[in-house]
Amino acid sequence: MEFLAHPIVAIVLLLGILVFVHEFGHFLVGKLCGIPVEIFSIGFGPVIFGFQHKETHYRISVIPLGGFVKFYGALPSEEVPSFIKGREFFRASIPARLATVFAGPVFNIILAIFVFSAMVMYGIKQAPAMIGELIPGSPAEKGGLVFGDKVVGINDENIASWKDLQRIISDSPAKDLKIKIERQGQILEKTIATETVDEKEMPGKKGRIGISPYMIPSVFTVVNPEGFIAKLGIKTGERALRANWNGKVYPLLFWRQWSQFLSDVSASSEAKTFELELQNFDPAKDDAKQSDAAVRKLAIELPASFVFDANTFADVTGLSQSQLTFAKIKNPELGNSLQVNDKLISWNGRPVNNLFELGEISSENKQETVQLEILREGKKLALPVKMQAVEVQKLEGKVTLYTLSVEFLGGLVQPEPVEEKFSNPFQALAYGTRETVEMMRNIGGALIGHP
Repeated sequence: MEFLAHPIVAIVLLLGILVFVHEFGHFLVGKLCGIPVEIFSIGFGPVIFGFQHKETHYRISVIPLGGFVKFYGALPSEEVPSFIKGREFFRASIPARLATVFAGPVFNIILAIFVFSAMVMYGIKQAPAMIGELIPGSPAEKGGLVFGDKVVGINDENIASWKDLQRIISDSPAKDLKIKIERQGQILEKTIATETVDEKEMPGKKGRIGISPYMIPSVFTVVNPEGFIAKLGIKTGERALRANWNGKVYPLLFWRQWSQFLSDVSASSEAKTFELELQNFDPAKDDAKQSDAAVRKLAIELPASFVFDANTFADVTGLSQSQLTFAKIKNPELGNSLQVNDKLISWNGRPVNNLFELGEISSENKQETVQLEILREGKKLALPVKMQAVEVQKLEGKVTLYTLSVEFLGGLVQPEPVEEKFSNPFQALAYGTRETVEMMRNIGGALIGHP
């Protein structure tokens, strides 16, 4: 059955099913309305097999891209057999013709509802409704949301996954939302005012509070070789797994866990020595889990003078997170300017602190050459860098944008997905209907220019 996974085979099957269901809708409703059908074909082109039953010729054709239905007398000028006269399509009542015409898209909508319903009864993997990264100064951060919070409800509506969370926030520009979260076993409620931003994919406005389901892995970039932890031999590209401190094990797979751990140790009156477990990180295959790479252990002692400060601890420890550190230079033309393990600092003089900021700056870039500031082996360099041209389809037509053709080392990873599943068929149908309506709304908004 592996051939079904081939993109071309999958597209042919999907398109075939969609067109077949569409045409079957016309066929069935037309028959029910008393309109005679001349041909009902599964597929197009030369006929492989066919037979006549009453007034209709049923056939299977060689090109498996759906099918078609042909009614007798679709045009008033069309000649029809004598036993059909008086029942032609053009002689049918207006309600019968409208029902027949609209039956095709209606059957496609019904198909979509049942497909979504079947999927959710089987189980759909979704990103959890857990707060990952927060944009500094965002409504979410000001409103008291923190890394690791699990959103369980918004305005009395239950939240099962990130998709539910995103839908409600996006549909609520400039509104106050009562967000119920689970934090360390406690249920808390926060009121957060959404900000309004322009839709990039279609016209209109959407709400945003500045959160992401993605998390920054605790992959290190050496930014100051003289930092007290960097001097112990940690290399760019290594990742923290866990720490053993005072007889307890602390998971450190994500950067916020690492920074919080250093803050806790520095503020504690207990011993400042801990054992850090590390392994090399491969962004092409590693995710939120521990990989198969070898683990090494490193004893670290915080200096008595060390006080955690989010603004200075990267320079003091010598280590920063690696979400803006280059893991791969995809454009060969950049090989003479950018190098693996370089860290991006600014774009045309504008500081870049994370991938969110880089996305905001670069997503509409129309400059072919951009002045980048990078950090290489602890030293800052300013380089003019030629971007790679890409054509993007916008509402106003095709436009040429210029992107930085690299892959990042730390990047962003997603936590373990949750499974959204309904065993109750009525709940599944409600889910399927809601998803279909949302899909139609998005498609309609893109076509007519409204959200």
